[in-house]
Amino acid sequence: MRIGFAFTGAGHLLNESVQVAEKLAKNHELTIFLSGAGEDVLKMYGLYGRVVSLTGGKYRELATDRTQKFSYPITGRLSLGKYDLLIVTPATANTVAKIVHGISDTLVTNAVAQAGKGAVKTLIVPVDIHPGPIDTVLPSKMEVSKCEDCKECVASLICEQKAIVPHKEIDLLKCIG
Repeated sequence: MRIGFAFTGAGHLLNESVQVAEKLAKNHELTIFLSGAGEDVLKMYGLYGRVVSLTGGKYRELATDRTQKFSYPITGRLSLGKYDLLIVTPATANTVAKIVHGISDTLVTNAVAQAGKGAVKTLIVPVDIHPGPIDTVLPSKMEVSKCEDCKECVASLICEQKAIVPHKEIDLLKCIG
């Protein structure tokens, strides 16, 4: 099967979604679609490398908002019915709202619109569907109360991405988990 697998900017169920993608990639051609927020969140949670490792070759590509720009040419394959299935997980409330109202201004929302035109079955896993608190895993966080105020912050020196701001925080846009 040829499957489009799309990630949005949700952190809830993100690790589980990556695990599903990894299982599917063993026996199917998997094209990964990432919205800009999806790419950022995968990096924040340290999962981006695992997702990228699933790609390589035609119909096993990595498509991002950044690389596809505004016309999202790769989504044309969905309108031509070249895929058997499109999975969007985890889908933020923002993404779901855009899909419901026919707004296709990201790679992922455009992929859903094109899948509809090409009669490609689409599975969307929304995460913001229940009111109130949820149990979820958050990205890396610095526990400032445990900081020992070292003259030279060893953690910040070791971090190759320079994501650790000594005695203060972790820059989640630089952090790769």
